[in-house]
Formats: sequence, C-alpha cells, structure tokens
Amino acid sequence: MSVTIAVPKETRANEKRVALAPNMVAKLLKLGTEVFLEAGAGVAARIPDSAFEAAGVKVGAANNAAQITMRVQPPELEDIAQLPEGSVLFSFVYAHREPE
Repeated sequence: MSVTIAVPKETRANEKRVALAPNMVAKLLKLGTEVFLEAGAGVAARIPDSAFEAAGVKVGAANNAAQITMRVQPPELEDIAQLPEGSVLFSFVYAHREPE
C-alpha cells in the first residue's frame, strides 16, 4: 500500500507559495508515494499544473482521503474537519495566533 500525499490550493489571503515543488516529487515517488495536487495550486507561485504533471503528480482535485496533507499556511477550521482521521498535516501552525 502506498502513502498518498495531497497538496490543496492555499486559501489564506496573499499566500503565493505552494507546499510542494515539482523538483521534490521524484524523491517522493521513489519512496512509493502517490502525490495529488489540486488544480491551480501552484499558479500563484508561477508553477503551472503542467510542471507538476511532468514530475508525476496527479493534478485535479486534492485527494481528500490522503494520509498526508501538505500546506504552507495553517488550514481553516472547516478544512481541518475534512482531514481524514489519523492523517498527518504538514504546514506552518501558529498556535499562539490561532489557538482554536
């Protein structure tokens, strides 16, 4: 069974980064992962979907059943509620600014 990684679009205002760059995908794929990227997630960072697809990422909807979700900014509360139980979130988390 492979590990699945989801990279959704960032939803925070003025965030231009994406949590995963195409040049890192090959390393993840060698480890046996599947990587899903929400369409357009790299646009603000000037990385087109085609660059992710060329690297082996499945572009479309971010996989809501992924075991790992990668984001830059902390997810909104409604996004947290949609994370699968037992999954792992990789992102910045500012607990002192957003205790909820």
